[in-house]
Amino acid sequence: MFSIKWKVALIAVFTLFISVSIGAQLKPVVMNDASVGLADFRLLSRVDLKEVEDDLSGITFSAPTQSLFAVTNEPPQILEMTLRGKVKRVIPLIGFNDTEGVAHIRDNRFAVVEERRRRVVFVTIDAETQKIEYKNCDSRSISIDGSANKGLEGVAWSQQDGSFFC
Repeated sequence: MFSIKWKVALIAVFTLFISVSIGAQLKPVVMNDASVGLADFRLLSRVDLKEVEDDLSGITFSAPTQSLFAVTNEPPQILEMTLRGKVKRVIPLIGFNDTEGVAHIRDNRFAVVEERRRRVVFVTIDAETQKIEYKNCDSRSISIDGSANKGLEGVAWSQQDGSFFC
């Protein structure tokens, strides 16, 4: 439905949206030749979510549902939202820890990353999903060094070649 160029632009815009929405964490952007050119983007609007006080950690677009799915760190939960940022539902993530990113894979399959556990957890979200329990999910460990709070900060999925980027 969307070309790769549009998907990258959409991800960049929503990444910028998250950064601006968490104003206390803003830092100057350093541009270099390898950057995606964020200087060419501008913030057109801002959506504050009453359901999220802090720690909105990742966001993804699902073409089948035409929804945005965002993950929060504390409490661990996924919010399904309209494309304008209105929350449709909140899905608690039971047994999850330090959730930092979410990526739509295909159909109703998503990947959620946990920073401290350094895991990619595969979840299914359909119209009836009210909660997701960690013990019922498949997951994979990502071997990286560093302190506990210096792990996975996000996830992206390339549908073209079936690759994850963490």
